[in-house]
Amino acid sequence: VEEMWKNRVKDADMQLPFDYFLAINGMDVHPFIFNYLREKKPSIRMVLFMYDRVEGVVQMDSFFKFYDDVYSFDLGDTKQFGLKFLPIYWKPSNTQSSLLYDIFGFASFSFAKPERTKLYKDIERLSKRNGFRSFIKLYYGRNNNSLGLLFKYIAKKILGIPALSPKELNSEIYTNKTISPSDYRLMISKSRAILDTQASYQDGLTARFMWALGEEKKIITTNDNILKYPFYTPEQFYILNENNLSGIPEFLKKDFVMTDSNREIIAQYRIDNWLDTLLMLA
Repeated sequence: VEEMWKNRVKDADMQLPFDYFLAINGMDVHPFIFNYLREKKPSIRMVLFMYDRVEGVVQMDSFFKFYDDVYSFDLGDTKQFGLKFLPIYWKPSNTQSSLLYDIFGFASFSFAKPERTKLYKDIERLSKRNGFRSFIKLYYGRNNNSLGLLFKYIAKKILGIPALSPKELNSEIYTNKTISPSDYRLMISKSRAILDTQASYQDGLTARFMWALGEEKKIITTNDNILKYPFYTPEQFYILNENNLSGIPEFLKKDFVMTDSNREIIAQYRIDNWLDTLLMLA
């Protein structure tokens, strides 16, 4: 990593003194670059934003001393490491989309997260029973050639490795097609409610959550930490667990209109205002 940065600073665009240095998660930032930039301009403002947990994930706490401020989206980390709290930003879609789906959910499949798979399957079944228009998919990221899948499945079963059968992978809920960030936001804008599941080791709000929040959508989430946020309202957020799936239809039927006070709070996390906060421009 050090050699990468030493080569990088040879570029012409790295010769000027910078006013700001902003790192996101910062795992590829070497101490060399801090010294280099501060020599160019001692008053440079250096900021780190964390969108993942520190303990057990990115292990970045030893680097916090190099920054003027460190922000985190995770409430637990802000308390444990004395960081500043700031949710992930959202970006306006700038589109006027008609509603296409009642529920939109798209996430990666993992054997390490069986609760997510079960939840997606349960909600897909609930959606069909209630006649909802839904897009609920788990991305497995593999080739869906039938013969190849069959051979891989047999080999993994022989070796005792967890595997999805070709029949499962060809069902409606699994897909090997990705969605780009821009298309993901478009799908959110076309949906009445967004399905959100967070990693068990995190309590921060996911990017999909924040994008849906900015679009003023209803959000069905497994993250009960939403109760701690000043913009929480039961009309917009449904805290989900395996025992209360039956309440989703009633939640979707209720009207929801964003209040001006909540809209003002949420506007703080729009990407322009978000950057102003990090760089202390506001």
